[in-house]
Amino acid sequence: MSNISDAFGEFQFDFSNVKKNPSEIASWLHKFNKALNQGVYFTKLGYYADNDFHSQDISNVVINFIASGRNAYHHNLEWFTTNKENDAYKLLLEMDGLVLNIEYDDMEIGCGFIGDGNYKIEVYDNAIHAGGYFNSEELTEDAFYEHGFGETHDDWLDAVGADEEDDE
Repeated sequence: MSNISDAFGEFQFDFSNVKKNPSEIASWLHKFNKALNQGVYFTKLGYYADNDFHSQDISNVVINFIASGRNAYHHNLEWFTTNKENDAYKLLLEMDGLVLNIEYDDMEIGCGFIGDGNYKIEVYDNAIHAGGYFNSEELTEDAFYEHGFGETHDDWLDAVGADEEDDE
């Protein structure tokens, strides 16, 4: 099994060029969330069916997420935008005109990296067009705080699997 990274951030959906009504989009989001939230390397969108989706501006739907990456979260993103057998891939193809921007922070303790990334997905002409970047840096306690993975020294110790006695 690969190392598992911890990621969080935002999925920023622009449905303004998608030819679906808000109810269809809400239903699609529910299915998309289920497709992403499978297995060890999951992505869980902070989206719930009881949200009042109809009152939102569908050109800018922002949903927070947490995830476990396969070595690094960008591998998950590449996988669900290129693996044609994947349910998330199939669902993306249903949303011609969709633009999805994913901003995230990612950290993996074993490999000692932390950083932030951006991944853009555009669906048009019955195809998924995607790409992005990840700015990686060495995992340090300061970087841990700067990227929002914790706020206290105890958070840092919990993350790296140490305790106060190890720190002295």
